[in-house]
Amino acid sequence: MQTTYQITGNDIARAFAGIAQTVNKPRFLRDVLAIKKERGDDDCAYFELNARYYANRLNSTVEGAHYTASRAPSMKRFAGMLEEFL
Repeated sequence: MQTTYQITGNDIARAFAGIAQTVNKPRFLRDVLAIKKERGDDDCAYFELNARYYANRLNSTVEGAHYTASRAPSMKRFAGMLEEFL
């Protein structure tokens, strides 16, 4: 028995909606640092110092670093810096 699928324009738009939201977002801390340096932010050294606390350093994901930083009282400022990129 053959199954037929009917795909409409709305179905395609919904399928790509999630992808479109993540296309322009940085995935790793190294990408965030590059954006901050490009903008000329003055807290790049602080950001890089905090990124070294993670096992993967600048190769850690933004989501994972934010999850960890938001649970540690001493890392609240760093978590706030990452919220812009979530």
